[in-house]
Amino acid sequence: MAKNNNNSKRAHNKRFRPRKRKIYHQPTKPLTAMPLRKERRTIDLSYVLFFTMTAHFGPSLFNFMDRRNLVDAKMSQLDIFEFLKLMIAERKNDSCFFSVSEPSDLYNLEMSMTGRQSVIHGYFDEISKHWITYLMAWIEVLKMVDDRTAAEKVKSILEKLISKKKTPLDVEVSSFTAPTFLNRGNRPPRPGDMSKTEYFASTMITLNLYRCMTKFLGPVLRDRQLEREGQVRTDSEIDTQNLLFDLLDEWRVNNGHRPDFQADIAKIETARQGRNKICHGDLAMIVQHWKLYFHSWIDVCTMLGEDTSAHKVEKVYNRLLSYREHAIR
Repeated sequence: MAKNNNNSKRAHNKRFRPRKRKIYHQPTKPLTAMPLRKERRTIDLSYVLFFTMTAHFGPSLFNFMDRRNLVDAKMSQLDIFEFLKLMIAERKNDSCFFSVSEPSDLYNLEMSMTGRQSVIHGYFDEISKHWITYLMAWIEVLKMVDDRTAAEKVKSILEKLISKKKTPLDVEVSSFTAPTFLNRGNRPPRPGDMSKTEYFASTMITLNLYRCMTKFLGPVLRDRQLEREGQVRTDSEIDTQNLLFDLLDEWRVNNGHRPDFQADIAKIETARQGRNKICHGDLAMIVQHWKLYFHSWIDVCTMLGEDTSAHKVEKVYNRLLSYREHAIR
């Protein structure tokens, strides 16, 4: 009987060989690992950078692209990656793409993309070294898209962080830049419009999801992978996307015999989808499925035996539910 079980397990392992995929990492490998205390502070700093992108940078880029008829009027998505990719291509083809062109345009656009990638993919070693450069590039790009009000708001965040009079999470991050799909009743409605209530609810949910991803889920996945591979921490790259793909591969290879195998795979897939929706600013999907994303992250932490982290994510979820459920029913 044991032999049959072993044969079944070997057959399952052969069936679920991990697919090859292109894996990216932070560009510079640190010589020594960042102390965990500094890593936690950098994760806090990354949250402020994500807030800056979500509340100001993304909406301003959307508004610029909307004025140029370069975004779909039916969408309510603030995908900074796609915006910057298109803007870089347009600027390379047309030196007059912006109202005022400077030789530094492409540098600022490409550095803005580098900053976005670092924040979204958890390149905390890079963030600890280059966060000022990222914010300065975002300020310049906001000027390029003719949104000096947002540029001043981001400049204020930068100055408060540089002053070191407050920790990153003490920096006031309460103001928002409104995207044009936030319909205030001053124009005919469009298919992708969101009300003010919907928009601010979706933004708050997005921020809380990112916070849980970087503070709880990501470190759990990183530590699980290090333990599985018998390695020690040598850097502070915590790319939740890569880590969830790795967990999927591992689970398919090693846990096919478990009675809850298919349910476990579905939970990991949902966790990955949630990560992608918040990192690509898909506000409509976030409003619709945010509870599912939170539950999947709680479940993944529990599956990995990290009940403390699962409880912390659940605590954020319950607090958010009590404050915002009435606004997004």
